Parts: sequence; C-alpha cells; structure tokens
Amino acid sequence: MFLYQLPRVPEVVLSADGWRGLRWFIDTSNSEETFAPSVIERYREAWEQPGAITGMLNWYRALFRRDAPDPPTTEVSVPTMLVWGTQDAYLVPEMAAASLDYCRDGRLERFEDATHWVQHERPERLNDLLLEQFEGEA
Repeated sequence: MFLYQLPRVPEVVLSADGWRGLRWFIDTSNSEETFAPSVIERYREAWEQPGAITGMLNWYRALFRRDAPDPPTTEVSVPTMLVWGTQDAYLVPEMAAASLDYCRDGRLERFEDATHWVQHERPERLNDLLLEQFEGEA
C-alpha cells in the first residue's frame, strides 16, 4: 500500500510484462481452481481500460490522505451485509467484526471455504444471500 502512494510508478510496475504485478496478487490470493483463463482475460481487458488502474490504486491512496474532511458520521445507517472469505490472504478475519461495528443494522456472512474472491468461488451461495438481503429491504 505504501508503494501505491507514489504517482505513476505503481501503474507502471503493476502493468509491466502483461500485467504480471496484478496477476501475482490474483495468483497468490485464491484457491487454484478459482479463475479460469477466460476470466483472467476479462480482468486484463478491464485493467487495460483508460484510467482503470489509477482508479483502482486511488482507493489505497485515499487511505493515507490527511487533507480530506472527516465525514459527518462513521455510522452506516442502511441495512448492510458484510461478506467475508475467511481464507483471505490479505484481510484477517478480525477485520470483519471491526467493520461490522460501524453498521447500525449489519450482519456478517462468513465463507469458511473462500478466499478474497468469494464472488468467484461461491457464486450460488453469495447470490442466494444477496437475494435474501435485497428482498428483506423491499
């Protein structure tokens, strides 16, 4: 995340050699069968869109900005479902409960057998949970 604070350098590093940098993150953060080659190709096509990589990095860059005003509240007031793959290589499970503390009406759905890529690894269960969440709000 600290490398991402530099202007333009991370974009060059992550996109070099056919997006080898971003591929490394994908290849080290999932189970072996998560991504078919066709899915990786779709990701690569998305990364290549003008401004896409910078937009992705700006989320991390914003984490360290001190000139942004404080939000009026840190409470999330809408019903919220937090989905968490407990095998995530980058985000520890304790972060899920801490994130939920910000939600007035929140629920945590853990996927014990999923990584960072829940939507790819357990799409049926995730879709069922999303439908349940949205139908409950209608």
